[in-house]
Amino acid sequence: MLHILWLMLITTNFIIQMYYFKVPSRTLHVARRITTPGMLFWSCGVMIITTGQLVFPEVLLLLAMGIGELGIEGSQVVESQAGRPPESTPWTVTAAGILFLLVNVFLGIVLFIRTPSVPGIMIGTCGVGGLVLLIDRFHVISRSVRLQLRLYGAGLAVLASGACASLLAEPGYLAFAGMILTLSDSLVLWRMGAGWNKAASADRRKLRTFLVLILLLYYAFMAVLIDGVSPFFR
Repeated sequence: MLHILWLMLITTNFIIQMYYFKVPSRTLHVARRITTPGMLFWSCGVMIITTGQLVFPEVLLLLAMGIGELGIEGSQVVESQAGRPPESTPWTVTAAGILFLLVNVFLGIVLFIRTPSVPGIMIGTCGVGGLVLLIDRFHVISRSVRLQLRLYGAGLAVLASGACASLLAEPGYLAFAGMILTLSDSLVLWRMGAGWNKAASADRRKLRTFLVLILLLYYAFMAVLIDGVSPFFR
């Protein structure tokens, strides 16, 4: 029943996200702000209730991401600003961005400590570094957004290195979850740097495609963590 309720929650969130992208409204905005962190918090609840303990590091990761989702709304990471950063960034958005950066770094370090691998570091660093260079090469980016791009890219490189190292040495559900999160955040990084304008039809299609892919990867990340800790089928 706990797993079924989680599936119902992510289905509801997906529907809300799609409708909000099509026709934004205050009601859908509030619903999105409730259901998105709610999925992460409920994922923690499923793990704690089914295992009877605070599973580390999974519960810590999901709690931190849930708290981050409470403050990330309105930033260029989530909303298209047509390449123009807002005049002032709320402190909640800045704090949330730092929290997500720390989540990536923390998970990357945990994975690398468990299975250290020099080739993993090289693959992860070169992959993310190459992505940042490509984004900077093919998109016009403001100075402030470029700084955010590089800072977030540095944290993502740590996550990618840890995930690659773990997958090369001793793959497990946490390594697969780390790689899924790497792919999701790579798309977030690309979308943030591209600065597509939602009002333009071509850019709108790109934003919708990225939104769907990011959401599906985000759901998959949570699902892999939950199933690794408390399998649906026993």
